[in-house]
Amino acid sequence: MTQPRVAVVGPGRVGRTLSIALPGHGHPVVAVVDRGEDPAPIAAADVVILSVPDDAIAPVFADLAARRAILAKQVVIHCSGLVSADALATQSFHVAGRASLHPMMAFASTERSLAALP
Repeated sequence: MTQPRVAVVGPGRVGRTLSIALPGHGHPVVAVVDRGEDPAPIAAADVVILSVPDDAIAPVFADLAARRAILAKQVVIHCSGLVSADALATQSFHVAGRASLHPMMAFASTERSLAALP
């Protein structure tokens, strides 16, 4: 079975940790995109992880959907424990699936986070 291809939007501590950890567990990361970068590679993913500040989740999602970087066939996940998955929908655009995934741990540094994540 082929594992879903993942794109990470927001390479901060959480995004960077996930983008390093996921390939080691069989989930290929096809793009890591920061603000200001071309979001086109996100379209190659089956799963898009938004690892952005809580107050940026809905606007980043809406912007990427409007720019056709996020596609209706994708599953989109954000990494906030405070924001519901409803932030990953607009009136005119819906994805194949959406979820909130908040690892219950601190991400003080990438190295420490990689050691603690499993």
